Order: sequence, then C-alpha cells, then structure tokens
Amino acid sequence: MRGIALFFLIIIFSNFSFSKSAVSLLKNALAREPNNIEYRIDLAGEYYRAGFYHDAIKEYKKILEKEKSNEYVLHHIILSYLKLSDYKNASLYAKKLNSKNKMLLFSIYSTIAQTAYNNRDFKYSEYSFKKAYTLYKKDYTVNFYLGFLLFSKRNYKKALFYFQNAYNVIPAGLKEKEKNDLLYNIIISAINVGMDNYYNKNLKIEAAKAFDIAIKYSKKLSPSYADDTLSDWLPAYFLRAKIYVDFKDYYKAKALYFFVYDKKNDLIGLIEDLSSLAQAFEQEKKDYLSAIECYARVIAQNYDDTDYIYAIAGYYVKQKDYEHAFWYLKELLNKNDKDEEHLALYNRVSSILSKECERKAKKFFKEGNKEKAFLFFSKAYFFSKEKKYRNMLDKVGLKKYTDNEYFIAVYFKNKREIKKNAELYYELALYYFEKGAFLNSYLSFKKAVALYYPDYLYKGLYLKLFPIISSKKEQFITRIEYAVVNGDKDLAVSLLSKLKKIVNDDEYKYYARKITEIRKKRYDIAYELYKNGVYYYKKAYYTKAKYYFTKTLKYNAYGKSALKYLKLIKNKEKKIIEREKKRYLEALKKENRVEMKVALTNILFIDSKNGWAKSELLKLKKGAPKDLKEKAKELYLTGIQFYTSGKYKKALEVWMRLRKFYPDYKNVKIYIKRAKDKIK
Repeated sequence: MRGIALFFLIIIFSNFSFSKSAVSLLKNALAREPNNIEYRIDLAGEYYRAGFYHDAIKEYKKILEKEKSNEYVLHHIILSYLKLSDYKNASLYAKKLNSKNKMLLFSIYSTIAQTAYNNRDFKYSEYSFKKAYTLYKKDYTVNFYLGFLLFSKRNYKKALFYFQNAYNVIPAGLKEKEKNDLLYNIIISAINVGMDNYYNKNLKIEAAKAFDIAIKYSKKLSPSYADDTLSDWLPAYFLRAKIYVDFKDYYKAKALYFFVYDKKNDLIGLIEDLSSLAQAFEQEKKDYLSAIECYARVIAQNYDDTDYIYAIAGYYVKQKDYEHAFWYLKELLNKNDKDEEHLALYNRVSSILSKECERKAKKFFKEGNKEKAFLFFSKAYFFSKEKKYRNMLDKVGLKKYTDNEYFIAVYFKNKREIKKNAELYYELALYYFEKGAFLNSYLSFKKAVALYYPDYLYKGLYLKLFPIISSKKEQFITRIEYAVVNGDKDLAVSLLSKLKKIVNDDEYKYYARKITEIRKKRYDIAYELYKNGVYYYKKAYYTKAKYYFTKTLKYNAYGKSALKYLKLIKNKEKKIIEREKKRYLEALKKENRVEMKVALTNILFIDSKNGWAKSELLKLKKGAPKDLKEKAKELYLTGIQFYTSGKYKKALEVWMRLRKFYPDYKNVKIYIKRAKDKIK
C-alpha cells in the first residue's frame, strides 16, 4: 500500500512541477520576445488551467491591447471572469465578442445569467437570460429561469409564455419532480393571468383562455403531486365554471362545479355558486334534474342555511311535490326563521296538503274505511293544526292511533317497540348515507318512516337525502322515456325495476303501462313524445308538457294535435299570468310586499322573459329597505369575491365587518380563519 501511495504522490508532484516549469519557460520566452502572441496565449492558458484566473486575465488583457477582436482571447477572458463569479466583467467582454457563432454566444450569456442568478442578482440574470433567448429560443434552462424570474416580479403573462416554452422543449431524462414543478408553475401562472383578466380587467374571454391552459396542464400532473397541490390548481376549474355561467353555458359550468365539489366541497364560494346555478337551471332552462342535482350538493354542505333550505322548498313547490316542500319549510320555522315570504309559502303549502288529505279522508269515511279516514284526517291536522280536523278525528273516534303522530298503528305493537325498530332503520339509513350508498339509505329510511314518522332526531338526514333521491328519480325517468321513445323495451324494463323503489304507485303504473305499449316502428317516437306531453298536461305540469309537445312537432304524426295542446297551454298560462297580475296589483294597494313578490315570481316562472314582471320586481327590490340579513348577505358575497380573486386582506376586512353585527352568518367564522391562514 505504501508503494502505491508513493507512486501517486510522484505523479501529482511531477504534473505540478511540469506546470510550474512550463510557466517559467513561457515567461523566459516572452522576456526575449514580448510581442509574441502565441507565447502569451499559452502562458494565460497555463494560468487558467492551474486556477490562477487573475493572472490569466492579466495576460489576456495584454493580448487584447494589440488584438482587440481576438475571438479566442475574448472567449477565454470571459470564462476566467466567470470562474471568479465576476459576471459583470464577463458580460462587458461578451459585448465585445462579435462572433458569428451564435451557439458560442448563447452559451456565454446563459452561463453569465446563471452566475448572476447564483449570486442573487436577479435583475442582471434576467437581462442575460433574455440575451441568451434572442440567440436560441429552444433551450429548456433559459426558458425555465426566465419564467421563474418574471413570475417573481408578478409578470404572470410573460412567465406563462416562457414556462410553456420550457415544457415544449423538455430534455429527455428530466426527473418526474422537476417536470411536475414546471407543470405547477405553468398552472399557477395561468391562474394568475386568468384572475387578473377576470377580476381587474373584465376580459372574460381572455380569462377563460388562461383558465383552460391551467386545466389542460393540471391533467398532466402525476396523481400524487396533483393530490398534494390540489388547493392550488383547483381554483382554475372553479373560476372557469364562473365564466361559463357568465356566458349562460350552464351545463359546462355544472360539470366543472361538480368536479370541484367532488375534490373539495368546502371551497369558499362553491356552495353559493351551486345554489345560483340551480336557480338558473330551474328558471331559465326549466331543467329540473340539473337543478335538483345542484341543490342536493348544496343542502349536503349547508343543512343549517335557511336560504338554501327555502330554495329547495321552492323547487319542490314548482314540482307540485308539496309534502317534501312542507318538510323544508317546516325546518325553516324550527330554525326560528321569521321571513314573511317564507312564512307565506309555508301557509300556502300546508293548506294545499291539508285540503288534499281532507278530500281523501272524507272519501274513505264515506266508504266505511275508518282506519284510512283517520290516517288522512291525522295528516290533515298535522299539516295545518286547524280545529276542524281535530273535530273530524273525534268523529271518526278510533283509539288505535295517536292523534299527532300518524302512521303509528299502536294495536300492532306498543309505541316504544315501534319507535325502537324505527330507530334501527334510521341508524342503518345514516350508515349508508355516510358510505355514499344513497339509494340503500333511502330504502332504509322509508322503512323507518313506515314505522315512526316523522322523527325529529333524523330530519337532518331526510333533508339532505331527498334531493339526491329526487335527482336519481329524474335520471331514471329521463332514461326510461328515452328507452320507450327508441323502442328499447329491455332497457326500459331494467330501469323501471330500479325506479320502482323510489316512486309512488301511480307513477310506477304509468311507466309500466308505457313500457307494455312499446312498438318498434319509427312513427311511434312521435306517439311516445305526444303521450308524455298529454300526461304532463293533465297533471297541469305545463312546462314539461310544452317540452314534449315541442319535440313532437318535429314529426308529421301527431304534430297537429301537439300544436293544439301548445295553444291550450299558452292560453292557460296567459290566464295564470293575468291572475297573478291582478294579485300583484291588489297586493300593491295593500302594500303587501310579500304577496307582490310571490305574484311576480310566479309570472317569471311561466315566462322568464316577461319584461313587465322583471321591471316591477326590480322596482320592488330597489324600494325595499335593507334589513340586517340583506346587508349581511351583501358583505358575505363581497368577501367571497375578494377571496376568490386572491385579495385575502380585503376579504378578511369585509368579513370582520360582517361578524361585528351578524357573528353567526353562514360560514363567516370558517372563512375568516381561512383568510387569516392565507395572509400568514
């Protein structure tokens, strides 16, 4: 071992001695011939190779005094300065280098830029990288650093340009993390460009393009990296959805909002936007399936929000599904909601339900079926609490039922056992709901309801669950109708077997009858559309009837009949609008603002473009004094706008103002905490 070590030591010493002797020989040669350029270049080279860069620079400078444009010498003096991290002097000599070799110049400027960057002289680094970029535009490193430097200056548009350039020339073998980092930089730059265009410049089309870029590149992230950075790139989808809404492209907006909801359902502003989208589907598109799909997500996250509960109640009222509307309206009263408009709708719905139950109860009583008569009188009393129904219950006189908890047949089992069994089904329903098995949850819930209904402890589950089931019901019905129209009996039967679990007997019989009548001939498409229209017309569901009759017009068969029905619907709607106008004018005389608003809303539900109703509703809103809740809502939404545009301090200021006079308004406490976290 000692012999080997000695051998290496001799080699190192010999090389060092050789370098030193070479310098000595070159110095002696220059003493004899001081103007010999070759000797001086060799001497400078020896200094450079030995790491004596200052000495090398001195010799190169002497050469340049005589040969100012010597390309070789200029190149090597630049390299010497760069070895000393003196990028400014290196740049000074680079300007003197008039080489036709662009790649040589590119290499010099990119090295200068990198050295300046390492020395945290970012301004000089940017300048030098830009010089390098003019010489060669397809270098990954130059584009990446320019993007990074411009991003740090908040010049997001140019940063995005360079980051995208870098992505287009990714070198082979780039590590996955580095590739993900580049994608991330593209996404965040694009989001910032989009937000600037959307919030500050009101350039929605340009903003949409930027968000589309962010979405495109977010799909290229590796799954684990995407999960880790979810909160950073998800706003691109959310903000793009907002623009789709602005341009009334509600279906594309829905797809993006649902994607966001599935990823992060507590994103600030998401539930508010979903609620608005639901109303747009309901009022403008008359697409009740999409509306209830939105509402289902809203109520799942905001069970305590009275605005959302009322919106869903309104949806069920328009669907003439009064019993479900009743439960949402009743929940508003349980939450001590004293809004006059909400109370007016509750009274209207409870009156409709109690009268319908009274009608059925009288029918059963006349038929001698006292048990069913009692059941429906009990329901009528439950819905309205009117004394006349209490008297009717006394008249029927059965002692087999309790007087205020209908559906409980005490002669089967005692009340305590029934309640206990019902609670087991409720618990099972809750378990399925939390697992996302909503249909199983609903079926368990129905079994519980059949034993003990209603149950206060589980009403929250009911209010969250039913919009989900309503959306599934609408989906099944839509698909069954499509199968019937296209003569696909097997598919229709399969779908109906699933639908049976969530519809009432009348609805099931209607669709079962339609399926048995399926005929394979082409002209039956028109017939099925026409029949659907007649069905909904008889149910006074004119919006859906119009939908089917209008589709029927595309076919010769049944076209004339469909046209007649459309005229009938138009006349009926005209009469309803006239009736609501009179209602409005009478309410105006009495200064009953609630009745006025209800009348105008009913008109706009039939005719969303009615100019008179729109104008009057606008006047009504302008003339209304802002109560505490309206002021709170205004500040709440303003804060959300600031937050989603990245102005976290302003959002915090607005929400803090709101909290002073309405501390428990919606999610304001949670939103304040998130804004503070962002500012940190």
